[in-house]
Amino acid sequence: MLNEVSSQYLAKMPHETDKNKTLLYYGKNKTFCSASHILLRTGIFATIMGYAKERGKLEQLSAKIKSISTYDEKNLAILIDGQEKYSHTVRILKNKEPETFESLYKNELELVKAGRKAVKESETDESKQSNFVLYKESIATALAKTIQATLDSI
Repeated sequence: MLNEVSSQYLAKMPHETDKNKTLLYYGKNKTFCSASHILLRTGIFATIMGYAKERGKLEQLSAKIKSISTYDEKNLAILIDGQEKYSHTVRILKNKEPETFESLYKNELELVKAGRKAVKESETDESKQSNFVLYKESIATALAKTIQATLDSI
């Protein structure tokens, strides 16, 4: 991934190479840097920024979900929207680094989906409320684990 991000970054920048293709220079000042140095710096920076962006989304979503306490249609819609956003974000992270986020994508997302299904299939108000709380907790747990995984993978 490091080389993919870096090569994409370098492809967009105007650059010239010397005969040995070991030095690159950019801009008006024609600053010289080794190609490996640029690849390393831009790749790590892009990876960290990618995780920070996704982690920020997850932290905002977590704060929003923690504020919900009781079952009603509005709160259920907020949780369903949160589930969809979580699903999208964890899929992005899984595509960036499958080794770290594959299990979260499979396991945690399945638990969240099961919680949503339980709320939808509940018939009484008491069972809807209890399943709603379990659904909310499963989303909150999944968010916390994914946030921690992004912090651990940096």
